[in-house]
Amino acid sequence: MLVTFEREQKNAISEGQALRKLLTEAAEDAVGLETMMKYRHTMITGDAGTGKTWSVMKAAAECGHTVFTIQGQASLFGMAQSLAVLKAKNFNNPVIVIIDDCDFMFNDADSINAMKKILVAEDSAFEYGKSINLNVIPEGPKRDAMELFMNDESQGFRIPLDNFHFVFTSNAQLPTKKYKQELLVKSKGMMTPKIEKIDHLLAIRSRLNYKSVNTDKNGMWGAIATVLLDDGACPELSEQEKMFLLNWMWEKWDDMTETSVRTAEKMAEDLIRVGVEEVKDRWSYNFLD
Repeated sequence: MLVTFEREQKNAISEGQALRKLLTEAAEDAVGLETMMKYRHTMITGDAGTGKTWSVMKAAAECGHTVFTIQGQASLFGMAQSLAVLKAKNFNNPVIVIIDDCDFMFNDADSINAMKKILVAEDSAFEYGKSINLNVIPEGPKRDAMELFMNDESQGFRIPLDNFHFVFTSNAQLPTKKYKQELLVKSKGMMTPKIEKIDHLLAIRSRLNYKSVNTDKNGMWGAIATVLLDDGACPELSEQEKMFLLNWMWEKWDDMTETSVRTAEKMAEDLIRVGVEEVKDRWSYNFLD
């Protein structure tokens, strides 16, 4: 099997390398000690599949600090339990918390208010004001940590987070002041629930180092190719096998149900299981619409 790339693919890889450089710099800045200061939290937004989370995870793995990942669809109470355990184990040492696909964290008022309190410059904390029945939590580290930070009479808890550093990744961008002004014009100056929510999201944005990276189809494919060929993803595959996988993605891109670094990793697992001769049928079944 000898796989080569066409000129358009090589140009796409050049685009992807430029994008990867931007993402790598953003990720390294996000987890660097120099950002453990007043505005120490970061949000990286951009097209799905360009490797935002992969870049942050790679940079975090190399930083030497405690790193924890929370999926964006986690409940506030579930997030609270995780943060309580992390704080109990790391009262003063730097902790990096990566919130992957964080869109769900900004969908409702409770989540937005919790995030605003986490992201303040000083006296940062996760606050949960609802009554808690600890009996629903099995005995162990989570329950012990929750008891440690519980308020009087079990009315919620407060977890100090001054030594925590949050990195958010998202496919969607936070709104801008310009967008708010456009909506105000349409509503003739009336504050609507949508505009009120945007105000809260603008407050979130103002407390973050905000980085946005977007590209087109070629750049996205090129970024995935760069992650595989240059950054060491899917190490179980040879270079020729990676190029074989990438060629199939290039040819089928518009019909694929998903296109991301995670997709390439799943495709690599299929390739290892069934081999080159049979894998195209499996990829078609798993990844084509």
